[in-house]
Amino acid sequence: MLKRSWIIALVLLIAQPAAADNDTIFDALLGHWQAKGNAFGAPSTSDMYWVNAKLGGKFFRLEYQINRTTPDGTKPIFSGIAYYQKPASPVTANDKIKAFWADTNGNLHPISAMVEDNALISNWGTPDTEQGRTRYQLMELGTVEVTDWVKTPDGWRRFNHTVFNRSETQR
Repeated sequence: MLKRSWIIALVLLIAQPAAADNDTIFDALLGHWQAKGNAFGAPSTSDMYWVNAKLGGKFFRLEYQINRTTPDGTKPIFSGIAYYQKPASPVTANDKIKAFWADTNGNLHPISAMVEDNALISNWGTPDTEQGRTRYQLMELGTVEVTDWVKTPDGWRRFNHTVFNRSETQR
């Protein structure tokens, strides 16, 4: 009976979301992630890389790529890079994390991010350009759910939702 209790406790521990207190969410995101899903209204495959940037240990770099197949058969690639300034420890829920985003559409957006529960929430853009929000949610069994919204005159519209699995492939 005691052995069975230990096994149940171990299974429950493994099924919990990845450790992501405010000091370690970036550490939990580090690595290569891959997903299949639907982005911009078309079937897609996506790659996400989180690494420590080689800038004096003061930044994390995100590289994100979406490969789509549109109804007309074209295969556009969308990619972007973000740099997140490493937050001071300990990070509180009210702390803002500075970052910026650049992508193949020619966008260059400032980002104000924060940690909420097991998620990194990035608010990007400006009222003069485009505004959006991306949520990187650490999920059970070590997956990451990424959801993107853009602000429209009618409110927030979701344009991407993908669940990533950690990949063994590194660069």
